[in-house]
Amino acid sequence: MSSSFKFICYHFFIIILHVFAATQIFSSSTHNSSFNNFLDSAKNPEVYDWMINIRRKIHENPELGYEEFETSELIRTELDKLSIPYKYPVAITGVIGFIGTGLSPFVALRADMDALSMQEMVEWEHRSKVPGKMHACGHDAHVTMLLGAAKILKQHEKEIQGTIVLVFQPAEEGGGGAKKILDAGALENVTAIFGLHIVPDLQLVSV
Repeated sequence: MSSSFKFICYHFFIIILHVFAATQIFSSSTHNSSFNNFLDSAKNPEVYDWMINIRRKIHENPELGYEEFETSELIRTELDKLSIPYKYPVAITGVIGFIGTGLSPFVALRADMDALSMQEMVEWEHRSKVPGKMHACGHDAHVTMLLGAAKILKQHEKEIQGTIVLVFQPAEEGGGGAKKILDAGALENVTAIFGLHIVPDLQLVSV
């Protein structure tokens, strides 16, 4: 479980770095050093142990679309600890965070938060504690990866020449949460937005 999650996280941070290179949100003079520092941070046991703990908390307490109040509170608690400002509520339970100068270019990273109406049948220590609900589509991991990215990006905030917008979106599973985020104006100035989905059946490789 943890080795698979670490593998996913490493690739998430690599994708983020290439995204930022393409959008020039980091200056060319800092890009190479930032790339190496980001990877070192992602491999730090303190970071991925923290992420695994967050993911398990979310997995144990799944919430359906527009009911993600505890998940949203967890997100806001972690953003507060990282001194990352945010807007809440957005689209009922959504959270929009900001890292950087507050000026353009604006590049967004997005994660969905909601679970599914399914009973978790696998017996393990951190299975869903809510009957009939579970994170069967990986949104617990999506939220965790975005928080992990936020933690590392905040450490490099002075190198960011623009603003990274953290989009924690509710109700992806058929609830139209993305439209509500757009209707709320959360992405008005965003020139690019990126997300990532986990694929648990891919073969693991060493990183």
